[in-house]
Amino acid sequence: MNWQKAELATAAKKDSTGICFIGERNFKTFLSQYLPAQPGVMQTMDGEVKKGSTMD
Repeated sequence: MNWQKAELATAAKKDSTGICFIGERNFKTFLSQYLPAQPGVMQTMDGEVKKGSTMD
């Protein structure tokens, strides 16, 4: 079937291959392989400000 001819909303949508597909791995370990730990200020979703390493 030609999905574009069927006019499906997702026919032209780019495939998702983002971070959600790292699988059953430790997220912190996965990120540390690509992003070096850096000191700095972080803010939680609740607005709490935390200081320290981004990988603590």
